[in-house]
Amino acid sequence: MDKMEKTVENLEAMFQKAESDINYLNRKLDFEFEQSVDDDERNPVRMLQRINDIKKEYSSVVKEAQDIQKVQKEAVEYFQTQLATTVTLLQKLQKNSNFPEENPEELRQLEEVLGLKFPISAATSATECSDFVETDKQTSEKTPQKLLDESECASDPEQSPASRRRGTEEFIEVTASEFETVSEFKRGHVKLSEVNMAYRILWRHFIEEKNSGTLDANEMHKMGLRVAGKTGQAKLQVLKALDLIKISPKGLVSIST
Repeated sequence: MDKMEKTVENLEAMFQKAESDINYLNRKLDFEFEQSVDDDERNPVRMLQRINDIKKEYSSVVKEAQDIQKVQKEAVEYFQTQLATTVTLLQKLQKNSNFPEENPEELRQLEEVLGLKFPISAATSATECSDFVETDKQTSEKTPQKLLDESECASDPEQSPASRRRGTEEFIEVTASEFETVSEFKRGHVKLSEVNMAYRILWRHFIEEKNSGTLDANEMHKMGLRVAGKTGQAKLQVLKALDLIKISPKGLVSIST
């Protein structure tokens, strides 16, 4: 929640600065127009200069508003990711402790309000688990995601996240156990919440909005996904290691299907 609190604080500071700039611009306009009315000799050149100055200051205020909108979007996406994680953990806790689960109708209404889908747990079949055990001899060629599927299937009656993704079109975030199967070299200093935020943005673009093709770094940046620097690249490398996205030699990104 530290990141969420910091984002909210930054957002409040930007709102205060924008409000201050707008008030200053308003007072300055009132003062300058009063001066121009009282001046017997009106200078067109000076008036044009004032108009240009006003345009520049207005452009600065517009840019601040755009920055605020961008931070708002990032805050909403982070909140959605954290809420989806909380709901998933709560469902699992209720199931293991025999507590009554939430009313499906209440969850559906919450999904409509927030504009997201909560992952639904489902029991795995004995056939799927036996298939994983049958292929255990080929572990030398398996990806971290496939190894994770096998271990979870052998120890947990619930489906692994990868198996659930294959059986649904709903967004299922990366779990902590999946995240830890990726080498520390690829993970770097990136956090699980940052990986899930990146995955959700790409999922929305390719799956929910049904866009095809690939995305380059500039296009992802416009969508609010920062992939520059080591941490930015680590987000993509983790998703690639888990077979959730594909990255071309030129750095173009597409979703795995």
